[in-house]
Amino acid sequence: MKNITTLILILLLSVAVFSKGAETSALVYKMKGKVSVTQPGKAESAAKAGELLLRGTKIQTGEDGLALIKLLDDNSMIRVAALSVLTLNAKGDKESEGKKGKVSLGSVLFDVQKKMNSSIFQVETPTSVATVKGTRFWIIVKNDSICITTTLEGSVEVEHSFTKEKVLVNAGESGRIVGKKLTKGASEKGDLPGGTEEKRLKVKFKDESGETRDLNIDYMETP
Repeated sequence: MKNITTLILILLLSVAVFSKGAETSALVYKMKGKVSVTQPGKAESAAKAGELLLRGTKIQTGEDGLALIKLLDDNSMIRVAALSVLTLNAKGDKESEGKKGKVSLGSVLFDVQKKMNSSIFQVETPTSVATVKGTRFWIIVKNDSICITTTLEGSVEVEHSFTKEKVLVNAGESGRIVGKKLTKGASEKGDLPGGTEEKRLKVKFKDESGETRDLNIDYMETP
């Protein structure tokens, strides 16, 4: 019960703080193992659950690290797997409004909330730009020339950063970039990271009108 209360308090805190500071873009919703953050203008430090993250913050996980990051502008969730590096978008101007961050290395799962308007959600890697609108997908960056985008729900448009070639990757498919070559096909075992398991905790609560509602909390667990 204590853990559930803490998660709910973090949710409420995120809404309150975001309204006060435009530079705050995310928070560490849940974590385990070694996770570090480098905030703009500061030295690298150990991450803490509930920590607010400024635009441009780098999140890095160790061999036993897992982090769940909540974006405050649209409530989308980002799961950073072990041995991964994610940098939140540093700019807050209109031109880069839809760009959420860059995956430099490792495996990152994006759970994007469905958009009610024409706004976009983009993620960069050293070789690609992924554009989505309400979906769940993994991005795996093995090095500066190999990147795999695997869609679990919805669809993702993958664009090669250098050739500008594009493919639409639907659920059950993977877009693969190796050097200057971009292909897509049915997802294979190697297109998803191992060692992580997603679970969902359902909590019942009463709203202001006294009606009972469900709160779903997704979290990560290792075998």
